[in-house]
Amino acid sequence: MVANNEKEIEWYEWGKEVFELAKKLDKPILLNLTAPAWCYWCHRMDEDSYSNEEIIELINELYIPIKVDIDQRPDISERYNFGGFPTTAFLTPDGDVFAGATYIPPDRFKPILKQISDQYKANKDEIYERIKSLRITEEALEREEFERGKGVLNDSIISDILDAVVLNFDDQYGGFGDQPKFPHPEAVDLALLRYNLDLGKKGFLKIVTKTLDFMYDSRTYDKVEGGFFRYSTTRDWSIPHFEKMLETNAGLLKNYLRVFQVVGDEKYKRVAVEISDYVNSKLFNPGGGFYGSQDADEEYYSFGLEERKRRAPPFINKTIYVDWNSMMISSYLEAYTILGEKDYLNRAVSTIEFLLKNCHKKGEGMFHYFADDVPQTYGLFRDNVHFVKALLEGYEKTFEKRYLDIAMEITDFMVGEFFDEKVGGFFDIFSDSKALGNLKKRFKSIIENSTAAISLIKLYYLTDNQDFKRIAERTLASFTGLYSRYSLFASYYAKAVYLFLRGLVKVNVVGYKDSEDVKEMIFESLRFYEPRRIVRVLDPVEDEEVLPLLGYPVKDETVAYVCVQNLCSPPITAKNQLVSTIKEYARREANIGGF
Repeated sequence: MVANNEKEIEWYEWGKEVFELAKKLDKPILLNLTAPAWCYWCHRMDEDSYSNEEIIELINELYIPIKVDIDQRPDISERYNFGGFPTTAFLTPDGDVFAGATYIPPDRFKPILKQISDQYKANKDEIYERIKSLRITEEALEREEFERGKGVLNDSIISDILDAVVLNFDDQYGGFGDQPKFPHPEAVDLALLRYNLDLGKKGFLKIVTKTLDFMYDSRTYDKVEGGFFRYSTTRDWSIPHFEKMLETNAGLLKNYLRVFQVVGDEKYKRVAVEISDYVNSKLFNPGGGFYGSQDADEEYYSFGLEERKRRAPPFINKTIYVDWNSMMISSYLEAYTILGEKDYLNRAVSTIEFLLKNCHKKGEGMFHYFADDVPQTYGLFRDNVHFVKALLEGYEKTFEKRYLDIAMEITDFMVGEFFDEKVGGFFDIFSDSKALGNLKKRFKSIIENSTAAISLIKLYYLTDNQDFKRIAERTLASFTGLYSRYSLFASYYAKAVYLFLRGLVKVNVVGYKDSEDVKEMIFESLRFYEPRRIVRVLDPVEDEEVLPLLGYPVKDETVAYVCVQNLCSPPITAKNQLVSTIKEYARREANIGGF
């Protein structure tokens, strides 16, 4: 708690004691969700409203105020967000919401604080009854969801979501929807996948290129220092919010890399390099790991290069978040295979090792972030699932079996702690009977469940363990009655369903993993765009027991086998035959029926 004086709000941290205090004093809770490291309007509210002496007095007198950093506690943010940041939520002492808004200027905030307090005192029974009624409705919807979540996975799911991508595409300025205009890397990725399946579907390529071209050519991209801002307040990308997020740039880096792979236009390669140059310069920690964000500063970003050199740059939040770092690990590993620069691999691997050392505990999964020399915030599904994805991609690029082993260990932990055995799918937080407020309620994110399903599919193809396939299917099937409500936000779900239905193209490389032949064979397998491909190295020493079971003899030379379902190619010893063979086998049952 901040020391009390006439100019400061008595902010509390989220915790058991503060809820007990609210109950004891029978005061409503004022919850401020903020992102102090990057959020422009959060800063404005701190300066305009929370620094106003009359407002300070009202809050300290009438409320129990709690301030939460949404980057550090995304679980709280997801349950109380009112559609933007800052969020100003008014809660009962039990933690149930009964009113709320986003940014509130001081002239409006003063009467609102009095009105909400008076309303709570005068209509307490009515407020609690309304909350109870809403909870009953939610429980009924959950039962309905349970019944809907027993559907069959089929191509119509993919077609429906592709329809949503097309419907929401802005044909004039690229991107999706009107304003504010956010990047949607998963929707761009799905459109590119669909185009690659049928090069005649040029409308999907237009969605990709028009979106990426307009974003780069607009003010949403920083032409001086590189990197994309978080979003644009206008449809034409002309007036951005100037914060730069690690998550945003990780997703867009992957978009530009992949479209370069597919169409070969050097401008997309150039943008990808510029994004990574910005990240290396501003957000990479020399000891491993990527920083979370760089603050918004409209004046700074209006200057040219020479003028900027004389100015202090916007604040960089040097907190290392596991989920966002895992996304950038994946993007850098992809940059390594597409651009061939080993620096990308080195930074990705150093970040994997940093997170394993500082944020992983064997048998207990991942912590959310590393700060003050200790890991912080335990028990979020998002960190575990994104790190498993990064580990599996790290295994493909480095042949480091330890990464595969740890990925399986964390996956076992996720299934044990987060998986819903009744309906299928993964919850976002632990089950905790002592959880406070809305943290008693566990949610399922369609994006993170799709990420989990893709990793489970990969694990099945890497290990031949049917349990991984079964859990992937149950996870995807649990959203069959729900995906339509997400519109284009279900794009990654569509990709996961596609990979499950079509299966992966497995490239088994038999040879000593440290040999140059194996490294070249792997690099050749990964250098072109193919979402269904997965690579497995079978080392005669490490995999001595596995090789006879698969029927692969050990030879003096490195040999690759390309397999789809139960069909495998003859042994391939010349790496120049590998690409054509992978493409040939990937075409089998590749297209999406009915679209």
